[in-house]
Amino acid sequence: IDWNENEILISKSRSPLRISFAGGGTDLTSYFYNEEGVVLNATINKFTHAILEKNNSDQINITSYDLDSTIKAKSLDSLEYDGKFDLIISLLKLLKPNFGFSLYTYSDVPMGSGLGGSAVLLSAIIGAFNNFRENKYTTYEIAELAFHAERIVMSLSGGWQDQYATVFGGFNYIEFKNNENIVNPLRINDDVRTELEDSLLLCYTGINHNSGKIHDKQKKNMLNDKEKEYANISKDIAYQMKSRLLKGDLDDFGELLNKSWETKKQFSEDISSSYLDEIYDYAITNGAIGGKLLGAGGGGYFIFYVPDLKKISLSDALNKKNLACEHFTFDNKGLRYWITKKSNSVK
Repeated sequence: IDWNENEILISKSRSPLRISFAGGGTDLTSYFYNEEGVVLNATINKFTHAILEKNNSDQINITSYDLDSTIKAKSLDSLEYDGKFDLIISLLKLLKPNFGFSLYTYSDVPMGSGLGGSAVLLSAIIGAFNNFRENKYTTYEIAELAFHAERIVMSLSGGWQDQYATVFGGFNYIEFKNNENIVNPLRINDDVRTELEDSLLLCYTGINHNSGKIHDKQKKNMLNDKEKEYANISKDIAYQMKSRLLKGDLDDFGELLNKSWETKKQFSEDISSSYLDEIYDYAITNGAIGGKLLGAGGGGYFIFYVPDLKKISLSDALNKKNLACEHFTFDNKGLRYWITKKSNSVK
């Protein structure tokens, strides 16, 4: 039996967004089918949330506060793709719940932020449904189910790292091979981790990006020798950054972040723009040692490594350029899901 019959009223979950430091692009199947891919990433204390409430009929209601929209259907079978909720619907068709429900989702960051949003959304939804399953999905199974819904059912281009990062949480060095993917959690010294938090600044460009379009190009380009060369450099940077992180050499880590960005830009002309280059150069001039645009590129969030007290002045300088800069902490837990009593505030 997949689904239990207990009347659990409210299931809640949250899945963390991720920062990708290096190795992006080598998590594309078109790359690691022939060569091993690696990425270095970490999750942060910004989340996508899902709230799931069973009902006594087959009726399905899905509300996305990010889309400011609701879709309703009399049953799962009658739930049709509408152009807005397609990603969620593709997942529900895979999950096949045998009950009606109301599902509510919302994120702590804007859509198209470059923090792994779509994979994080799917992970949160699977977590909420996992509370109702007799045979619970494992962390690897949740990541692979999220990948299946987005990349295979919906045919949206992209890599594998977001799905694993959000479900496992923490700092991970992830290896991709043509027969298996391995998540290696990193044991970072507490002082090093806290110092890194203190030295990183997250800045929103105000531009949403289309990761699918950029990944489409990357997938085609990955067959070129030049692109493979950049991918190999990116992979080597991920390895070096992992080593610096474990040893606590954070200024070197910051400089490698700059290398990671310079390499990433070589994959496609859509990854940066004159405006984004201007912001980056301005940040370096104002004290950052390194940084990069997160996600596929084209918009979303920049991450900057800024030592000592320069973080405050850099934040002020970038705010004057109309970038919303914020501090954050790292998340260690990954996907969390739990049961709670019904609240009158959920409508």
